[in-house]
Amino acid sequence: MSRFLMMAITLDSVVQGATLEPLYDAIAWSFEVLASGFMPHRDHLGQEFSSTGAGAARRRMAGKPCCGGYLLLFAQFLGDWKWLKEELRLKSHYNVNQCCWMCFAEKRGCEPAMSAFNYAEDAGWCQTHRTHEEYMAQPVRSALCRCPGWHLSTVKCDLMHLVLLGILQHAIGGVMWELCWIYKVWRVARLPGTQWKSHADSMLHIAYAEFREWAALEAQQCSQPLFKVTRLSMDTLGASACFKSKAANTLKVGYWLAAKTKTLSEAAPHDRHLALCACMLWGYTEIFSICREAGQWLSEEEAAQMDIARQAALFSNHALSAEMVASGVWRFPQKPKHHATDHCLRLAAKSKLNPAWHWCFADEDFIGKMKKLGNKVPATNFSLRLIERYVIRLFSKIRSGESA
Repeated sequence: MSRFLMMAITLDSVVQGATLEPLYDAIAWSFEVLASGFMPHRDHLGQEFSSTGAGAARRRMAGKPCCGGYLLLFAQFLGDWKWLKEELRLKSHYNVNQCCWMCFAEKRGCEPAMSAFNYAEDAGWCQTHRTHEEYMAQPVRSALCRCPGWHLSTVKCDLMHLVLLGILQHAIGGVMWELCWIYKVWRVARLPGTQWKSHADSMLHIAYAEFREWAALEAQQCSQPLFKVTRLSMDTLGASACFKSKAANTLKVGYWLAAKTKTLSEAAPHDRHLALCACMLWGYTEIFSICREAGQWLSEEEAAQMDIARQAALFSNHALSAEMVASGVWRFPQKPKHHATDHCLRLAAKSKLNPAWHWCFADEDFIGKMKKLGNKVPATNFSLRLIERYVIRLFSKIRSGESA
């Protein structure tokens, strides 16, 4: 009941720069009406409502208070980075050297202080800020920026997409692969003529059985399917491993692997590489533990612990990446998502606002429900039919007092 369907369009019908813009104009107009507190006299095109048909009812409501006397303002803007880049027309994004819409950090070819992967407290990029005025001066920008209350600072980083569907997947994939092939943790005899993928699958199956046992002991419900080489996104033995799974499952596998590497590291105290893997996984998973246990506002202790987890995760990840670069191996890569995560966690430690207050778990869950509903809708007039079914569903849930 906390999410509402505003529009439904099939991706194959979207023309970049043309299809969504009129809809965004209508959404911006809707927010202007909500901010005024009164029902409108004209539609989003500036035309008066018709005195007949569907427009007649809206014409009779014109000028009357809406939303029970409340004024609704735009508060936060979030989504995955690709969507933000495309729909806000961000000039600085992960595909260009100046990769951040919040500061002037660069991916390469700059002094160390301005590197996007400098996680030090006194990193030079921390002193730079992109302003709202700079964004609004762009010749091309989204119609959504006309929503009353919209500001560049309302664009929030989402830890679910940044970490669970990005950074942590690379971290888990890399560590899991090393535990199989370097540390031989899940040892399996390789039969003559066996392909490397089949042999790796045998080791990963043992790892999966261990994970399921851990999940049962920890009373963790998890829909994670069997570990396989294909789930590590590997086509060749030298490819970079990236664990592909749903966000919630990725986090639970991360908790298990953090505990596993901690035990292994304690048994081999002189193995720096293994210690870095354990520290990195602890940091990323600890961030989510703090977010889930805290309220809307972090306490001083929680904010301090958040910053410790940030440093543990990002510095360890950076060190592992540097080791791999030195050895000519593509594993534990540093990406712009690391920098955006650094921004998010620094701001959380400073402002005390819990990042869980603006992550996309509920939104993704809502999209999943709409996808199931959409699978039952015929292709003809798909958008209209899906919205009609959604409204019927919503009305029935409201009437019955159940959760949508």
